[in-house]
Amino acid sequence: MNYFEEVELPKFDRELFYSELIRLKPLMRERYQHAKGWTSIDLVSKSKSQLVLSTCPSVKEWLEKQEFKTVYVAILASRGHINWHRDQTHKKMSDAINLYLQTNKFSVIQFEDGASWKPEIGKAYRFRSDIKHRVINASKEPRVVLNLW
Repeated sequence: MNYFEEVELPKFDRELFYSELIRLKPLMRERYQHAKGWTSIDLVSKSKSQLVLSTCPSVKEWLEKQEFKTVYVAILASRGHINWHRDQTHKKMSDAINLYLQTNKFSVIQFEDGASWKPEIGKAYRFRSDIKHRVINASKEPRVVLNLW
């Protein structure tokens, strides 16, 4: 089964995005009650830029050239996890795009059939979020993802 597909996005400076977005960590709130260390903050909601986005000029400029209706940045802390869940019921690739600004070989997405996937830093993906999955960040670094749709 194909669990994910890479998505091409316009060029961006991953390190600059990361440095701007990681500064938002103190403003982030717990995203999901069945997780440990997973926080986020909305940057675009219902096609409207949120005030906090003005503190991230490079990200803001890049997003203004896109047509995303919802954008949030999420951090999964070192040794954090997101418990088993499904994000959608439709049997297809998710409409959401996950852009990995920081990840590593110890941060994985595991699917209920035992398959594991390790997204690569600086790449964007859609994946089969209709299949029960969990996320584990066993590394010493946070996992930082920009979620776009």
